[in-house]
Amino acid sequence: MGAGARGAAVRAACSFLGSGAQVSVTAYLVTYLNESLGMSLLAAGAALSVSQLAGVVGRIAWGAVADRGLGPRNTLMLLAVLMITGSLLTALLQPAWPTALIWAVVALLGASGIGWNGVYLATVARQAPPGQAGTA
Repeated sequence: MGAGARGAAVRAACSFLGSGAQVSVTAYLVTYLNESLGMSLLAAGAALSVSQLAGVVGRIAWGAVADRGLGPRNTLMLLAVLMITGSLLTALLQPAWPTALIWAVVALLGASGIGWNGVYLATVARQAPPGQAGTA
């Protein structure tokens, strides 16, 4: 496998894992919070809204971090660490935890697990040959 094909395989694997995290948050967070933590559907839906809002803010903020700070590759590595951390913390949530702490955890998960793909897509587009960003 050549360097180009190897890079494409790595990008595809990263995209698969990031997409899996994003879909898992949006599809299962309410059910998890409701069934495992006993939160009402309204409270669990509010927590999902917090994660979604954090994802929107994250997409903008992570782009600024990638462009003006860490660079795209380091930002993506940081986002991967934050996704793992947010996922582990979400798994550790307890019903007795204050709502603000639960919201902070799901905000971390949303900012990283939902906010990652703007940096990823911009990075893929930058690495593509001229005129091939859409294909990449």
